[in-house]
Amino acid sequence: MIQFYVYIYKNPLKNMESFYVGKGFDNRSHVHLRSYNSHTKSNPHFHRTLQKMLREGNHPEIEVINVTCEFAALWFEKVLIKAFGRRDLGTGTLLNLTDGGEGMSGFLHTEETKQRIGASNKGKKRTKEQRENISKSLKGNTHTTLGMKFPNRKSKPQTEEHKKNRSLALLGVSKSESHKRNISIGMKKLYV
Repeated sequence: MIQFYVYIYKNPLKNMESFYVGKGFDNRSHVHLRSYNSHTKSNPHFHRTLQKMLREGNHPEIEVINVTCEFAALWFEKVLIKAFGRRDLGTGTLLNLTDGGEGMSGFLHTEETKQRIGASNKGKKRTKEQRENISKSLKGNTHTTLGMKFPNRKSKPQTEEHKKNRSLALLGVSKSESHKRNISIGMKKLYV
């Protein structure tokens, strides 16, 4: 069964002010953290704000509130957006551009549609500038499959001493079977 949730992005530089509310399942709450995001045209102010935070080394706190079903997530998203208010309407702090409660989860294109999209892109050449911009936006991503940065993880290079200390601290520490199983389940979700 899919676990739906509502998520709230909070700005640690503005006293944890809420600036975006969304709903989803799996890793949806972290999709916005990608450097190169295909959804940037749908809400450019939110994505520019988020990318600026990330470039400056600041990560939003993401509060996740689990709900029972997608209908509850849609309803709760609307309630939260109304409660926090939208900046574009002058009623609050959120950068959301709609009142929420719309959208489809898990939409999959048909094979025919995938073929048409592929055919329309076949032979298209990107300019050198486009290729450089895409390359630059993808650099520094810590997850090879999803291209995302995790919010509570700092991407600092670790010294050899740090690696050695971490290794020594974990020597002889064994994980319980349930811990191993949970790690396995979590990793499978990332690569499905």
